[in-house]
Amino acid sequence: YLMVVYLVCFGLSLLFLYSSNIIKNSYLSSITVFIALLFPCILAGLRSLQVGTDLSVYVNPLFKLAVTSKSWTNYQSLYWIMDYRPRFVGDIEVGFTALVYAIAKLTSNFQFLLFIIQCLIVFPSFLGVRNLLSKKDNVWLAMLFFYLTLYNVSLNAVRQFIAMSFAFLGLSYLIN
Repeated sequence: YLMVVYLVCFGLSLLFLYSSNIIKNSYLSSITVFIALLFPCILAGLRSLQVGTDLSVYVNPLFKLAVTSKSWTNYQSLYWIMDYRPRFVGDIEVGFTALVYAIAKLTSNFQFLLFIIQCLIVFPSFLGVRNLLSKKDNVWLAMLFFYLTLYNVSLNAVRQFIAMSFAFLGLSYLIN
């Protein structure tokens, strides 16, 4: 039953991506692409906290510490216990902890953090694919490959996938 939700979400995203090729107005085409990419991001944001190994290991603990911290400096010095040993916030990449801290202080909504994390994975990946493909009409096929092979993994290794998506985007600019 849950797999159907993913397939419907991917199908809608791919339909919008394919439709963006047909639309002649570049502004409307860009809006259609934006809507298409929101589908998998919203799905990631609304997922159960049981989906994704990183959520319970460090994302949720980091978020809870950020919500209760008094300042950025205080947040960086906090820790949580994992595998019977302390894990310090300051040991995690500063960009990721800054993102978690900003979302925690702005909204205190963990689901919104998950949505933003997935945006940082899906949007750069799409832009990288679009930069590399010579025939722009086939971007939806590349995104189909991403959805069916990498999307679910990206729910588990969030920091790594954010880094990979930006590295892929940068590489696409270097190649072109």
